Amino acid sequence: RVGYTDGNNIGDEGCRGMASLIEMRTANISQLHYRIGSNSIAVAGCEYLAKMIHLESLAINFNEVRDGGCQHLRKLANLKELNIRVNNIGDLGGYHIAFLSNLIHLDLITDSFEIDRNKVGPRGACHFGKLTSLVKLDLWDNFVGSEGAKAISKIATLKWLDVNKNHICDEGARALSRMKDLEYADLGSVIHNSDNNHFSSVGLCWLGRLNHIRTIKLWFRHFPKWPYQVLTMRLPKQIKID
Repeated sequence: RVGYTDGNNIGDEGCRGMASLIEMRTANISQLHYRIGSNSIAVAGCEYLAKMIHLESLAINFNEVRDGGCQHLRKLANLKELNIRVNNIGDLGGYHIAFLSNLIHLDLITDSFEIDRNKVGPRGACHFGKLTSLVKLDLWDNFVGSEGAKAISKIATLKWLDVNKNHICDEGARALSRMKDLEYADLGSVIHNSDNNHFSSVGLCWLGRLNHIRTIKLWFRHFPKWPYQVLTMRLPKQIKID
């Protein structure tokens, strides 16, 4: 039920062949999960993949999908898991992904050192509110900011969230503190530089209201003493501070 072709450089023509096998019924149609990372797949390849309508899980990380490829992938109505790390996805790609209404897990992690890093900002994050089945959202190292955090906080089904390195400030922390069903949150660093989240003592106090959460991760340097005390007093068992 799982197809693996990671790192084989199959390209767009390889995706065409995969889709043709399905259409000709010479492949196992019950094969609902594909891992095709690092294969030089671009927009044209995504157009072929969109014909594989039975797919429930797709890992297409480290390719060249871009926003145009997301426009094709949005046709995979049965998709529940999508790993689309490091594919140069922006806000328009977020708009297209939001049509995948059955998604449970969305992985848009990127890396500052990757040329094809994802760049989902506040406008892209706002579309994710349409993903009413979403349970797990990985957005490490994007640009959602506090406005994007406000939109994400309205996803009532969300239980697992990584928004490390997303330029989120105190207002975003305030919004995230309202997520009563959240069980895990990686909120990243409070160190002020261009990539990290920027929580002051006020923001950290808002995060202290997440007293229902199981795990919350924060990285810090020169951490203020009194908000640390607030967090450890309100979240004595859950908090993990690096």
